[in-house]
Amino acid sequence: GLVIPEAKSDAQVLTEAFRAAIGPIVKWLEEASLGVASEIAGKFQDNCIRHGFITFDGQIALCRRLLNNALVLDSLRSRNHSVILDEAQDTTASMFEILIEITRARGEAVGSWPGTGSGPLPGRFTMVGDPRQSIYEKAAPEYYRGLNEAFLKNDSGELLRFLRTKRCDVAIVETVNRVFSNALIGDAEFRYDDLEADDDAKPGYAGSIKIASVDSGAKLKVEGIFVRECAGLSEWLRKQDKQSLGIRSWSQVAIIAPRHDWLSICADQLSRSAIPFVYRNRRINWNAVPVFTWPVAVLYTLANPWDTFERLGVLREIFGVPDTALAAWRQNPREIAPELAAATEVLNGLEAVVRDDKSITLARLVERIINDCRLESRLHAAGYDRSDLCHMRHRGYQADIEKVSLNAWVEELVTLLDQSADVQTASADAVELITSHSAKGLEWDIVIPIGFGRRIFAGGRTAYPQLAETASTHRVVWNAESAGTGPADSQECLLLRAANRRLLYVTLTRARHGLLIPAIAYNDSKDSFSDATNFNVEQISECLIPLPSIARTEQYVFEQLELPMDSVDFSLAARRSREAPELVRPHTLAKDDEVPERQFIEEDPASFHYGRWWHLWVERFPWCAPANEQKQYVDGIEQDLPFAERAIQETTEFLSSPELGEIISAGAWFRSEVSFSYPVSDRQWMEGVIDLVIGTKSNELWVIDWKTNQKLPGETDDQFSQSLRGKYLPQLESYRNVLEQGFSRKVNRLLIYSTVLARFV
Repeated sequence: GLVIPEAKSDAQVLTEAFRAAIGPIVKWLEEASLGVASEIAGKFQDNCIRHGFITFDGQIALCRRLLNNALVLDSLRSRNHSVILDEAQDTTASMFEILIEITRARGEAVGSWPGTGSGPLPGRFTMVGDPRQSIYEKAAPEYYRGLNEAFLKNDSGELLRFLRTKRCDVAIVETVNRVFSNALIGDAEFRYDDLEADDDAKPGYAGSIKIASVDSGAKLKVEGIFVRECAGLSEWLRKQDKQSLGIRSWSQVAIIAPRHDWLSICADQLSRSAIPFVYRNRRINWNAVPVFTWPVAVLYTLANPWDTFERLGVLREIFGVPDTALAAWRQNPREIAPELAAATEVLNGLEAVVRDDKSITLARLVERIINDCRLESRLHAAGYDRSDLCHMRHRGYQADIEKVSLNAWVEELVTLLDQSADVQTASADAVELITSHSAKGLEWDIVIPIGFGRRIFAGGRTAYPQLAETASTHRVVWNAESAGTGPADSQECLLLRAANRRLLYVTLTRARHGLLIPAIAYNDSKDSFSDATNFNVEQISECLIPLPSIARTEQYVFEQLELPMDSVDFSLAARRSREAPELVRPHTLAKDDEVPERQFIEEDPASFHYGRWWHLWVERFPWCAPANEQKQYVDGIEQDLPFAERAIQETTEFLSSPELGEIISAGAWFRSEVSFSYPVSDRQWMEGVIDLVIGTKSNELWVIDWKTNQKLPGETDDQFSQSLRGKYLPQLESYRNVLEQGFSRKVNRLLIYSTVLARFV
């Protein structure tokens, strides 16, 4: 890549001359790079939309793009929407623009306010929020402040400022104001030191917890100092009883930090001191939560018994069958250890339930799995909280309500494995560990913020070029010679300090009655809460035990107001409740109404699952890859599948078929497993999944359905083809209606591919 030299001379005159000469080149490179990056981002977004991949941010971007259509905008404004926006400080710039534009007068140009145009019509736009609590990455605090100023400047709005807090006692308020009193806030920030306590607020308490300094001569790194802070805090808590802290339960105390890894370190030290704690919103994925993965693994192996790899995993991880027993069994199927035999018997019994019990619901199946596999006792023995199995039970009931099939539900559960889990471990008497972001909107009697003097985001970005983003601006920083990249006064540093101030403000104001801050000296406090506020915790008086007792929270009792009703006739509501639209599944339109897994005439039960396997295999087929990669994909089929011979034969024939050549040569894009929900009429809607949709280079749309049915004895190829067309064309016609009526896209070809015939029928 292009490398621009940096000025490293100590001669100031030479350095300034070099930067003056190189500056225009760097500026041009940055602007050109931003243009290229914007073009790539735009094309990527268009490509995602074309292929049907859309995120939440993508939905907002599309809504914003709609406003550029004059007819759409005029139609929206004619509806006279009134917007009440809560938590405005967490709103993105695009969301603000959408909500502002739909409340302006018809005819006003998009984007002309704030600016030369007129703002929202009187009484049509109200927003509520605290800009000092704007802590989420995509929020637009600068834009929010700009809106407030625009309303005031144009005399088109009224600003109501509430400085009093109903949550914090007097000592908390005084400490918050004191911490921020010397902060060098930016022009786009509101003051943080003007908070007022309510007239009814109690005295409260605020103090520091002195942590022993590092021994002279032993200079610890920042991690070591933080471990010492957490260890000192844990030891201090261990020495106090709940009565001396003025509390009745440890759950009245929260330890708050800006980062998850800090809380993990604190949790370890609390464990060493035998302090009960619960880690809220811990950043772990579902694949690390056994109360989720164990039931899902059993469900998966019941739906896909041909998957030997997963079946062995279930036997090993859940039933505890030793690797030696599994290895011996794989070598000699007759050599079955007792524990393996017992586990196999359980799984075979569950398979029989899935296969033979037509009345089994997913919720009942989950309950059978929990009981038959003895998951509660196994989880308890492994040290996990078995009560969290209630989450899995709830998911089963929810799936039944949605009328989801076992295979579809298993697919949904598997996709969750790499997503963040939100498992809450119930505890009536434990200190809560929680991040500053997750704590927003919550409150505790006593709050202990940790790491006040520790750098929050260590290291920072050092590689160039960099893309520097804020809520309202984007900029490419080419190298250290770029304007505004000085170490102390760069825009990025100023924005980081402002973000840290808002995060600290949220953290401190979670306390109702007590605020206890550990005090320990850090060697470098750059980019810390201390750096953002120019405040040293050592200035806060040391906490003196015992703390004032915290009174029980008053419980407000409200009386129900009975409103007179002229009529108590609910017949209309009852009748409408019975008029729920009918759900139609496209596969039920097939004239034989066969179950996909039961379309085969072989007596071997394992072959029932071939249809399921084929659909999963072809779903992942690399349509756009070179021929050698497609062959590698076919060659990668596991040899120990119960239907391996058939799978290898039919996939090999598929690879060499003229049909595949036609698909690949004509296709511009390929979309497998296209799910849809379409209102057919007021009384009926249709939901289903299309196997494959192809957009061709000639802008045609093809729909392909895969069929693994086998011929009946004595049936000719022509008879078999005619049978498949007769059975499944109604199903494909329903797909055509959905795409043509719902998406206004003409479907040019409906194709049924038979794996047995290796061709379209």
